[in-house]
Amino acid sequence: MEAFEELKLFVTENRDKLAPPITIELSFTLSNANCIHDRFAIIDNELWHFGATVGGFHRDVNAVSRGWNADTHDAVQFFDTVWMMANANGKKY
Repeated sequence: MEAFEELKLFVTENRDKLAPPITIELSFTLSNANCIHDRFAIIDNELWHFGATVGGFHRDVNAVSRGWNADTHDAVQFFDTVWMMANANGKKY
């Protein structure tokens, strides 16, 4: 947790010099369905993360990562929960 706090300070302080400030938060609870901006896929029980776009057309830095076991991280349950919360709040995805 301490390492995250140090990284949060570093990113926040340096971002202020370049562009509008950003807010970095670490949360272990799901309060609403607005928490997911990036794109994700689960393929053969492997969790893929596509950053801001799958197609690579985002104007800023973007990344793709993969390799997480979807079962180990309860990814399907997490995304099902977010999907239900979004639908309950009238969001259309």
